[in-house]
Amino acid sequence: MTAEAVLIELLERLAAVPGGAILVNTHELNQWPPDAWAALKKQQLLAKAHAAASAVCPGCERECMMPVHTPPATTGQRRRVHCLRQSQRHQPGSRSSG
Repeated sequence: MTAEAVLIELLERLAAVPGGAILVNTHELNQWPPDAWAALKKQQLLAKAHAAASAVCPGCERECMMPVHTPPATTGQRRRVHCLRQSQRHQPGSRSSG
């Protein structure tokens, strides 16, 4: 992806949410050229967001919003979505059948 493509995509996403902010996840950022996100950050167009309190549960096709459990950083554990509809817990961003 080129820096120009990044800018076009962000502008299109912003146009779909007038007056709002858009979220860009780590997976997306890793696909951008480093100079693109560095320039956007330098212009204060990118800012780090707080960890989500809830997320779409990746455990089944219902895609319900569920709370995210964030353990202390010292534990080395990853954040997990607490699925209230199933006994299984899922890591944010992973898809599994359910």
